Amino acid sequence: MKIASAIMCFKRPDYLKETIKSLEDADESNELDWFVFQDGAENKISGEVYATQSELDAVASIINTSTLPIKEFIQQDSNISPSQQRYLILSLLNEYDLIYVFEDDLVVGQHYLRLLRIMAEQFPNYTGIMNRHTNVGNDKTAVEVCGFARLWGHYMNSDTYGKIKELYAEYYEFVKGFDFHQRRKSKLVRNPRVPWVLDDIVINKLCRKFGVGKLWPMVTRGRYIGRHGMVAFKTRKYWERKGMHKQPQIITYESDASLKAFRM
Repeated sequence: MKIASAIMCFKRPDYLKETIKSLEDADESNELDWFVFQDGAENKISGEVYATQSELDAVASIINTSTLPIKEFIQQDSNISPSQQRYLILSLLNEYDLIYVFEDDLVVGQHYLRLLRIMAEQFPNYTGIMNRHTNVGNDKTAVEVCGFARLWGHYMNSDTYGKIKELYAEYYEFVKGFDFHQRRKSKLVRNPRVPWVLDDIVINKLCRKFGVGKLWPMVTRGRYIGRHGMVAFKTRKYWERKGMHKQPQIITYESDASLKAFRM
């Protein structure tokens, strides 16, 4: 398969540095075409500025000095939001058979990319991630269908993208008219055609509409580090209420180097 891997980033160099290091160290990272999408500072709809130039430069420095085989580094001139960034990323599936998508606050285990490929090859009618918040048992070969909305470190193939492409393009055209950071104040939240502005929730809903399930492992191979998130986690109380402080620290297992298949 022709595989691309993309990283979404903006202005968080401390998180991104850890994410990039883990991806550089991961098996099969040098076999992929890497694309990096960095959002810009000023939103043209609202005129609000959401990043300093020094923050953007710090992120760019990490990308420009990375040992990943980065094919293209796309830096937006304005702040277009994660929802629009992900649309541009998934559009790579017009050229690639499979894509992996990472946000800038997921640390992956050494075998994450390899296992994601195995999952994608074995379960082409699904999307999937190789991380979860809490381990369920210790069977490292087991995966299950999940309802978790987030798309941290996920795969999608071109067939799935083909199913959701038309409706996802409608969503993209709609959200282009709003400042993502001010979504709670806009009619976007109340629009019946777009029940929520967050791109990962919309993608999950569209996948379910066309019978595409989502998988995750019983034992995590990744760890989310975005404790001070822009969307999902903004307070310590919410972080702990969701059990994020209990995430397993061990995310790399020797047996994963020879794992050939998962069981549902």
